Amino acid sequence: SFTKCPLAFRFASIQNLPDPGNASTIKGTIVHRVLELLFALDPAQRTHEAAHALLPQAWSESSVSDDFLRLRLDEAQSDAMRSECGVLIDQYFEIETPSTIEPVGTELRIAAQLGQLELRGIIDRLDRSADGTLVIVDYKTGKAPPPSQEQERFAAMHFYAWLCEETLGERPSEMRLIYVPSRRVLSSAPTQQTIRFLPRRMATAPDGLTTADTPGQDHLGPAVAAFDRWADGLLDHLRGNTAADRVFTAASELGDFSLIWHLLSAARGLGSQRATQDAFVLAALIGAESLIVNQGVKRLFRRVRPTVAGDDRYAVRQPSTSSFPSGHASAAAFAATLLAARSAPWMRPFWYGIAAVVALSRAFVRIHHASDVVAGLATGLVLAAAARRIVRW
Repeated sequence: SFTKCPLAFRFASIQNLPDPGNASTIKGTIVHRVLELLFALDPAQRTHEAAHALLPQAWSESSVSDDFLRLRLDEAQSDAMRSECGVLIDQYFEIETPSTIEPVGTELRIAAQLGQLELRGIIDRLDRSADGTLVIVDYKTGKAPPPSQEQERFAAMHFYAWLCEETLGERPSEMRLIYVPSRRVLSSAPTQQTIRFLPRRMATAPDGLTTADTPGQDHLGPAVAAFDRWADGLLDHLRGNTAADRVFTAASELGDFSLIWHLLSAARGLGSQRATQDAFVLAALIGAESLIVNQGVKRLFRRVRPTVAGDDRYAVRQPSTSSFPSGHASAAAFAATLLAARSAPWMRPFWYGIAAVVALSRAFVRIHHASDVVAGLATGLVLAAAARRIVRW
């Protein structure tokens, strides 16, 4: 998509601007989900009836998505779309017999490093054929292309084939596009030439793809931009890990409006009268710190965030302020320093540990550059030192 339209690539893959789906894409999503659930069953259970029985689950999961809700379907329209999904399932069973297929994986996330880039893709289905070779399968619920355009549709498949060879050490023997509505199957075989074309093409891509196309990255100069790219690369090794995703997305959410610090301070306040007084004072100080950072310091820099609403894998509240420094990180360092000053020595690692996780979460979900987080932590420490002098904390 970058080679076809760099601006569209930037909007969709870097800034993560919303791209509302339509009825056709949502039907495709639902049918893809049905087939994913179907292939999770034992081969003998992958029947026509089982697929239709899985449709309510796939429908229920999709019906709460923002794209689905934006359609504002009435009952008749909803019933019609659901019926159309059922027809697509029927049409799929005219093409393949799922019980005879040996999938290696479905909705398979796969990634490989190419220089400074990590290239990622999601394969609908990766099969192990009867002769032991890999076959890449991609479902299409849209219109099949005319013969003159068939080879163009394999561009993404060659990319998937390259990913398979890089990560699994095997070049797939076949790439298969299944156009469900027309019951057409297009097939092609990747070659050494077609697979190796991708690294050569990426090596000649414009600099914007490999360096500053992340919005705001060059705002503070090349050294900071290099640090941000390095840090983001490290964090990307954690993204997709179930435990890391849960911890950092929860920390990012709890850090909104310093909620986690108000809750922890209030819990601590239950221990003594002095701790209760501290909780009220800390709440006021956090409010003042937020005002200084978000309405003061950030206005001096006005750095653009790396994405509008975070990495598209995570649900992140869309901020209204600019990027530098990170308000979550500043508040975390500020609150942790003040709480540590009122706690026993053995408790201090606890406060600073939580602060580190909350701060790092903002770079993890890609709503901040890593340098924003570092600057936020430094800002919070400075403001905490000042607050301790002013209120004799």
